[in-house]
Amino acid sequence: MKINNTHNLDKETLSDKAQKILIELIVSQKLPPGTRLKEQHIAKELSISATPVREAFKKLAADGFVEIEPYHGVIVRRIDEQERNGVYQCLVALAELEMRSAVEHYDDDFAEQLANIIEKEKTADNFFEFHSLNLQFHYTIWQQTKNEMFMRIMKLIVTSSRMRHADGSPQGRKEIIKGHQNILTAIKAKAPADAQQAMLKLLENSKKIIENE
Repeated sequence: MKINNTHNLDKETLSDKAQKILIELIVSQKLPPGTRLKEQHIAKELSISATPVREAFKKLAADGFVEIEPYHGVIVRRIDEQERNGVYQCLVALAELEMRSAVEHYDDDFAEQLANIIEKEKTADNFFEFHSLNLQFHYTIWQQTKNEMFMRIMKLIVTSSRMRHADGSPQGRKEIIKGHQNILTAIKAKAPADAQQAMLKLLENSKKIIENE
């Protein structure tokens, strides 16, 4: 497939650039699970040498996006349903504590931070910008819980997860923005039960989007 080479070279290495482009193609399903990635082809498409592409492959493998198979090359990793379901179950189980603690420590600055993130999400024009804002929204809530152990657990779940991102598609991003708005509305109303339900609905919708990709 033709690779759109639009990332800024001034602020990132060639391997970082290749990694970001490939992640965007993988999470958007333009490179579906099972696709074999050819080093020379990608290097040619990106107008770079094979070395940074090889380095990008190693980073993608470490992050669980691809598998490097001896004598077979690099293959886009298939979704691990057991892992995905395990992550989903953990997030559901922790949603009540998350929302109750965040509402308990509510202040106007917290709500303003979340609102600003949502506004930026609406105008994000690529996966990495939106994904960064999506994570920022949740990190902001975690910090507001004032629970260091909870924050460590949530970061561990997210950083160790090999789940595909629901924000890899336009429909996914639309659902995430809607979910964030519902969560913010409940938080501002200081209604932890409603905030929990909004979070659970967002998790459920995100899981369905990932499963249907």
